[in-house]
Amino acid sequence: MNDRVDAAFFEPPRNTRFAERDGVDLALTFRNRHDWAAGGHAVVRAVFKSAYDCLKPAGIFLAVDHRLPADRGQVRGSRDGDVPVAYLRRIGESVGFRLAAARRSTRTPPDTAEHEGGVRVLPPPFVNNEKNHSSYAAMGESDRFTVKFIEHR
Repeated sequence: MNDRVDAAFFEPPRNTRFAERDGVDLALTFRNRHDWAAGGHAVVRAVFKSAYDCLKPAGIFLAVDHRLPADRGQVRGSRDGDVPVAYLRRIGESVGFRLAAARRSTRTPPDTAEHEGGVRVLPPPFVNNEKNHSSYAAMGESDRFTVKFIEHR
């Protein structure tokens, strides 16, 4: 492992390739799954498969996302933003990852995941939330979690 960091840009669903096969030790995605969901479950899975393929043996894939309480389910293809941990676990394991850990990374107790318009109405973007702006500002950013997957072949 070296100390070099390379950033890779990709644009799902058109391009889901993270990096060359077996080319990296660590891949990270930060609150992107809801954007990929516009293309449906297959696009989300393709991105996770690309992450798996680009990792060296025992490489790590970290995914940070907006937490949806487990009892709320998951609307397939939803772009609202919130997602249950179990959904990302299923996707990761379906492409070969082993889940190593899942932790809440930001605790925002007032975030009930019931914001009209999805997570984009919360700070910092405050997209189209003129009618609830003050309550969203008081709530703060979304409740988040991080999952850590290990590549294992």
